[in-house]
Amino acid sequence: MTCIVGLKYNNTVWMGADRQVTLLSVKHELSFPKIFKKGITWVGVSGHINLINAIKYQFNPPDFVKSQSPIEYMGGTFAPSLKKMLKNSNVIKLLDNSIYDNFGLMISVKNHIFVLDGSFGLMEETSDYVAIGSGSEFAMGNLYGTSSIDDPIERIRQSLSAASNFDIYTSGHFDIINVYDSGNEGNK
Repeated sequence: MTCIVGLKYNNTVWMGADRQVTLLSVKHELSFPKIFKKGITWVGVSGHINLINAIKYQFNPPDFVKSQSPIEYMGGTFAPSLKKMLKNSNVIKLLDNSIYDNFGLMISVKNHIFVLDGSFGLMEETSDYVAIGSGSEFAMGNLYGTSSIDDPIERIRQSLSAASNFDIYTSGHFDIINVYDSGNEGNK
């Protein structure tokens, strides 16, 4: 697992994540960020390496139709296409009647932040910040407590530091990326 943080700030969206992976109780560091661009979206993955690799290298997200809202795109085309690809590639398997796997995705579409869980439940985050994955409760508490800080990079760095300080499945090297700026067309 890992901790993924999303923060809306002055018409921009920022995402941050650590790079830790844990294999048989041994910590390792990935050589690449767990946040990456796919089509018009930015995706942050909290889950196993097969999931990261499948989404990063095999998934071709459907085109965004200008008449769609971001939630229509995510719920109507993106999430169903992703679920189909992951099932067909045997990356996820049904664990019970509703949960496929223990993972979470944070997805930014334009200036919106969405969370997709292991049962493919989709929600759009309505607050200015959200954290998912291991240590997310510590990151969320820190984001709440740093609301007076006027620097999105520092807020995300502090929230990921809090998660890595208290959660064994989160550690630094942190990647913090400005994934959307309203001064540009769509995501960067």
